[in-house]
Amino acid sequence: MHVLLTSDAEPVLVDAVVDCRTDTKTWWRAEIIRHSPITGHRLILEGGATAYQWLNGTGLHLRDVSDAAGLRLVTLAAPPAWAADAVVCQVFPDRFARAVERLLPEWNVPAERDDRVDLSDGSGARQLCGGDLDGVVEYLDHLQSLGVDVLYLTPFFPSRSNHRYDASSFDQVDPALGGPEFLGSPLMVPRLRAPS
Repeated sequence: MHVLLTSDAEPVLVDAVVDCRTDTKTWWRAEIIRHSPITGHRLILEGGATAYQWLNGTGLHLRDVSDAAGLRLVTLAAPPAWAADAVVCQVFPDRFARAVERLLPEWNVPAERDDRVDLSDGSGARQLCGGDLDGVVEYLDHLQSLGVDVLYLTPFFPSRSNHRYDASSFDQVDPALGGPEFLGSPLMVPRLRAPS
């Protein structure tokens, strides 16, 4: 048996050796150099009814298969214990709630919360409803009453789109969402949860 993996965009073939054999099972061992926390690979099995077979995440194949469905060797750190029972709510501030009337940027296309995103003319990412981070703060008690204990905010950095994934800075708050004065707000200061 061999393990085929990719290292620096080049295929690498690693020989496996029998580590343990019982009446019903054979355990193989291969030493793999891990280049990232997730290492994709597939196995080449020799012998049997055919000369060889490939094993990946979708099963056995009689021919070579792409890396797309490869097996994954994952060595990421375990998530924190509190995450097992956390209730996470993702909030898109512009669509959530408005607490302060603010001047919206010149590139915006005014929209209401219930409006559908207009995909016909490419203005969908410029549709702003005017929600802000102060509006999120106003509803923190409500979210907590629903059982939410982790708030995941979409980006709130300065940008030229409503989703703000095209941020121009990662150390500022978009003025349309609260601006620099918002950095010391209750939403920006993490609240530590007591260990369970």
